Amino acid sequence: MLTKFRQSIGVTTAISGVFALLIITGVMIAYQITPFGRQNLLFSDNAAQYVTFLTALRHALVTHQFSLYSFGLSLGSNAVPTLAYYLMSPFNLGLVFFPAAQVPSAITLMIILKVACISAAMAYFLQRHFEIVSGWAVLFGAAFGLCGFVAADYFDIMWLDSLICLPLIINGLDTIVRGGKPTRFFVWLLFGVIVNYYLGYMICIFIVCYTVYIIYEDGHGQLSFSQLLNQNKDHLLTIVFSGLFSLMSAMVILVPTIIGMMQTAKHAYVSANFTFRSMFSFPVLAQLGIGGVSYGNHLIHAPAIFSSLIVTLLVGCYFVHPNISRSSKWHAAIFLLGLLLSMKVCITNTIWHLFQQPSGFPFRQAFFFSFMMITISYGAWLKNAKLVSRHWKVALPAIIMGCLILGTFGPHFLMMSSASNRLSSTQLGILTLNISVIVLGSLIIFTTGRLLQSCLMIGLFAGELSGNFLIAMAGSPFGNQIQYQQRYQREAAILKPITKDSGQLYRTNNQSRLINNSFQRYYNYNDALLFNYRGISEYNSTINDTTRRTLNSLGLFSKNVRRISAQGLNPVTEMLLGVKYNVSPSNRLTQNTSYVGMGFPTSKSLTTIQLHPTDKFTNLEKILVSINKGEAPYFYPVRKTRVQLIRNKSKQTNYRYHLQMTVNTTGPLYLNARLRGTNYTTITVNGKHIASPKVPANRFRFLDRLGSYTKGTKLSVALTSAIPYPEALQFESMNQWKFKKLVASLQFPGYVPKIQGNQISGDIIANRHQRSAFLSIPFDKGWQIKVNGHPTAPGKVLNGLMAVPIKSGLNYIVLTYHTPGLIIGSIFSILGLVSFICLSMVLKLKEPLKHRKRS
Repeated sequence: MLTKFRQSIGVTTAISGVFALLIITGVMIAYQITPFGRQNLLFSDNAAQYVTFLTALRHALVTHQFSLYSFGLSLGSNAVPTLAYYLMSPFNLGLVFFPAAQVPSAITLMIILKVACISAAMAYFLQRHFEIVSGWAVLFGAAFGLCGFVAADYFDIMWLDSLICLPLIINGLDTIVRGGKPTRFFVWLLFGVIVNYYLGYMICIFIVCYTVYIIYEDGHGQLSFSQLLNQNKDHLLTIVFSGLFSLMSAMVILVPTIIGMMQTAKHAYVSANFTFRSMFSFPVLAQLGIGGVSYGNHLIHAPAIFSSLIVTLLVGCYFVHPNISRSSKWHAAIFLLGLLLSMKVCITNTIWHLFQQPSGFPFRQAFFFSFMMITISYGAWLKNAKLVSRHWKVALPAIIMGCLILGTFGPHFLMMSSASNRLSSTQLGILTLNISVIVLGSLIIFTTGRLLQSCLMIGLFAGELSGNFLIAMAGSPFGNQIQYQQRYQREAAILKPITKDSGQLYRTNNQSRLINNSFQRYYNYNDALLFNYRGISEYNSTINDTTRRTLNSLGLFSKNVRRISAQGLNPVTEMLLGVKYNVSPSNRLTQNTSYVGMGFPTSKSLTTIQLHPTDKFTNLEKILVSINKGEAPYFYPVRKTRVQLIRNKSKQTNYRYHLQMTVNTTGPLYLNARLRGTNYTTITVNGKHIASPKVPANRFRFLDRLGSYTKGTKLSVALTSAIPYPEALQFESMNQWKFKKLVASLQFPGYVPKIQGNQISGDIIANRHQRSAFLSIPFDKGWQIKVNGHPTAPGKVLNGLMAVPIKSGLNYIVLTYHTPGLIIGSIFSILGLVSFICLSMVLKLKEPLKHRKRS
């Protein structure tokens, strides 16, 4: 009998996965997404981050070149946080079957397969939870696989694995509560935390909430809290210890990740995130229906709690069903309300999101609400929704319609004075569609016979889920896959001289924009990962914040705590950062004349320099003077002869500057706007527009090159700024001859190392005045350094780079990276696995005693 049950549940589980697979595949075909058409999903973070990370992972898998430290992450960084957050999905192993230029096709297929697996996992859970095999689980499983969270964030592919794990984890928890073994709970929780620790943390919070709910449910409202604890103490202890050992077993990933994440800006405390302000209002009601989220509002919207209107209607039936106990209704209501309130109140929403409010893609825990909605609605469906009293059959659809109307019109009634808040025809059309679905769904549930009902329910579920997904994808700036493939191959060919494995460590400033025309918006932050070279830019939620701040202080552009760009690179920073090659916007590969290696010998005066966050010229001057004081100064301020400030009448916040100046040395001229507000696209020099930044850098700080001029040249500069403060605009030229002389003095003794895996090695020659070797490698406690075979402690210089003490003459420097926390994390993982095995053995020994007590 048990074998037959398992076979039957396996069939319905598989059918649910296939049903969802057909729906999501149909949606992709409708939008002609690769491999079914010429478009791809390279937009938003999928373009800026995921395709680059996955392409880099594919290269590592294909070439078997794995390293836990990556120089593709800006100047170099511990790669474990990036791996743990983005790349731990087992689905990623399928990348080896695709060429690098076809990774977007692999992304589409991974999304389709993940959606199918989410649906199958949910169908499996529902049948195990209610202990009945039913074909209806196919539809309700698909409702979770294509719920509002998935439709809103499907392109954040690393999150989808957690939705596969959730039903399986909760099934394992159910098994423990019913007296079964904890193996499923342990294994799937371990898997859920490893594939994405961020949502894995959220799952742990949900486990606590669900455990309280299920224990109260088992008490049937007849036992007090203390009695429930006493009755279920064995189960609770098993859950606690199994969960604890599962988390311990994941420490091999978690400990290095936590240590790495402490180097990001995400550990910063923001008091505004811990208040009791409301996070949303009426619009959440509109999320119950189709079309609550589209690309236009994908960054900011109410919780995406869509689970289908059929599910919403059945949830209503659950609370008025005559055959469902009053206690069960109260438990479900409190649980749902608690989940909703925890999203609405800022402080609890912050706790859900690892104590940081998300920047875009809000309410990332919304799928838990959908999970419970679907579970509760399926319970109502199994009890036969037709048994609901006649007046509720009318009232429930009317209430849901009222909620949808309030969710759609509510914000506009509150903001009637604004013409921009008028309802669009699209919003009215979606509201009409949702009301029609409610009417049709009510008729199907309450009035139709079994055979007709089955056919209509399949059609309605398929229509709702596909319709919501189609609307969610509407307006998305899809990329062109044909162009992407062609341009990727062309740019890869241009970069081949520097991407082939020579074993030498250096950096490349790639300004090629070949790949950009394949996207509607792309800024090349992670091109180093995309094409497998060592660059400077990075866009990553796990970016090292000290490195980012250091580069920004040296003149490079940083929009926020997740991005650093090579925009603002200049000859001094090219020298400091070991930039050997430049690829021009016209795709020409040239060697950089200021390249001196990945470091050079210097006096200890360099180690005392503290970089100022906004005074970039002073920072660069101090660095050059510390290397060769005899040629100072290197940077010369211009002589301003006239400054005129005119307020823009049409835009009261804008000011137009007109400056007359004389250049005081021959070389490149730079602008440093110390206060934010400068519009760089408006800059003209002698009436000619200066090339605009390659990234949207207006109103931010970076060194903007205005051209190269000879000493005594008179210039007329005009620009627009939001700041009426001329003193904040610094114009300085770098003496080209002095700088070239300094570079020439460093090129012979420069540090030109080899790299293999996590080890860097090379020679450097110093004179008796040079007691330190500056290394263009971010300071990290994971580096173990030997100079001439002797262990040496590195020092931190320029806020975030490294210097190593050396002696006069030849020095052989070897750096080996050991991921911080990896060993202790591995020990904890082994202890966790051993502890769980011991726990399982103890529980197995107790089984005969339980059977005796029962008998």
